[in-house]
Amino acid sequence: MVRGVGVAAGAVTFGVYLVGSGRSYDYDSSETVGSVIATPSLLDPFRRQLVYNNHPLFSFLDHLVYSAGGRSALDLRILPILFGAAVVAIVVAWCAGRWGIVAAATAGLMLGANSSFAELSRSVRGYSLLCLSAVVSTLLVDRLLTKPRRSLSAAYIVVVAAGIATHVYMLLLLLGQIGIVVARSGATRAWLTRWAAAIVLGALAYVDIGAAMVRSASRAGHVFRPRFPLALLTTLLGGTRTPLVVLGLLALVGAAAVFSRALLMSAAAVTAGVLVIWLWLAPLELYPRFLIWLAPPAALAVAVAVRRFPLALPLVAAAAFLMVRLDAAHWSQDPLPDRQAAVLVRATQSRGGNPCVFPLIRGSLLAYAHAPKEVTRPTQLRNCELVLTLAVDPQSLRLAARRDFEHHWLLKAWTPMIVFSRLPQDELLSARGHGA
Repeated sequence: MVRGVGVAAGAVTFGVYLVGSGRSYDYDSSETVGSVIATPSLLDPFRRQLVYNNHPLFSFLDHLVYSAGGRSALDLRILPILFGAAVVAIVVAWCAGRWGIVAAATAGLMLGANSSFAELSRSVRGYSLLCLSAVVSTLLVDRLLTKPRRSLSAAYIVVVAAGIATHVYMLLLLLGQIGIVVARSGATRAWLTRWAAAIVLGALAYVDIGAAMVRSASRAGHVFRPRFPLALLTTLLGGTRTPLVVLGLLALVGAAAVFSRALLMSAAAVTAGVLVIWLWLAPLELYPRFLIWLAPPAALAVAVAVRRFPLALPLVAAAAFLMVRLDAAHWSQDPLPDRQAAVLVRATQSRGGNPCVFPLIRGSLLAYAHAPKEVTRPTQLRNCELVLTLAVDPQSLRLAARRDFEHHWLLKAWTPMIVFSRLPQDELLSARGHGA
């Protein structure tokens, strides 16, 4: 019964997340696909890095899909969607066994409908695999504390290592697990061995790219983001601020209901790690999605609150409806018109022309075309036959392009692009097939 509920929840999640899976890639997914997945060698995910966009283990697994002939956006989205659905299935099954069907349905609804979790599970990135590693390894901690076995120990090491090899922020989750273990049994030699083995095994994924990541971080400098905590809470509780207060209060009620010394130490360890990163290290690249693995415990906290106060269920249902409405608005819409833009880039190149892009576009084209030259100064425009830009690019560049180019039009998507061209659109597209 419990497993059946979980499987059903996972199957529904998988089916819903497949909607719109053939749409174009978002910026980071396109950069990941073009740089480390759609490449000749299976080892490229462990040898290349663009700041932090490559999640090595996930990229390797999706490279296997690509190498087996899965070249479309739908093909490369299957694994992240499957991992996201598995997270929902496991959370629902565990919750059903512990607190019943109503709580399980609430947890599944809160997690599956979370627009941030859903969007990341439909991106060709490693966030859903990170969440899966976090959930499974945490459940293994509980099993090892009650019935330690060598097979469970080996599984725990492998799962934690998989999370670290996918994203280094898995180390924060490991801090939380250490807090649980210390509170319940103490850090024994067996646990120290497991943690060391998992870290060493996971770190192997960064042998060739770790130095580049450190250099990127040092060059980027430090940026304090005062709104990061609010952005993180919004991400964990649905991706929109509309239900934030209601769900936040329910999560607090649920957390208080299951309060224990172990959970307190775990939360304190994770919080301390986040504060160090946010306030002291203050990296330029710090986004709430790095901590998306906190979404499952947030959903479970809301589920506990609903179990204790069933009258809160309509509020949760209304919040989930708002989340789905927000996310469904662009399920089938291209995040960026990168496929359309790539057609123009290739057409310009086939004529012997020089296509260019403004700074915020280049990475979004890597999955579809050879990256055009990036323009950062108005004087560089004289060498371009075509320029692609976004509305958020520097105004000085956009105004210069408007002056220098006779033709311009819009490529429609969730985030549209503006095209500036020396040729009209129909004449430019007539070049397709001539040398391309």
